[in-house]
Amino acid sequence: RLKLGDLCLDSFPFSGATSLLGPLQIGLPAVAIDGSCFRNLVAPAILRELGVPELVADSTEAYVALACRLAADGESRRKLRETITAQMRRHPRFLNSRWYAGQAGEKLREMWEACGPKA
Repeated sequence: RLKLGDLCLDSFPFSGATSLLGPLQIGLPAVAIDGSCFRNLVAPAILRELGVPELVADSTEAYVALACRLAADGESRRKLRETITAQMRRHPRFLNSRWYAGQAGEKLREMWEACGPKA
């Protein structure tokens, strides 16, 4: 059913994470609102990682305006779909479990060195 859509509207005030992956896997442009805590920073981070920061609005009003503009602009949606599809084929970092495990492991090592038992 996602393939029938023209645009995905991310939930707010709490953004999606895994719920955004389905639309992005088929190249569906998604509009999100930026935030200040983890639960509303996930979708904006994913969109920025894909190289489409123009899909991140900074307010509710900007979110509505962006969604309305894209709903009426098929050419912009087509270009965004091409960009998203190409970026998803490159296996972005948020889908790369090896990269993530390496990053998490490094942070755990740093915490252990800073707070772990002293020899």
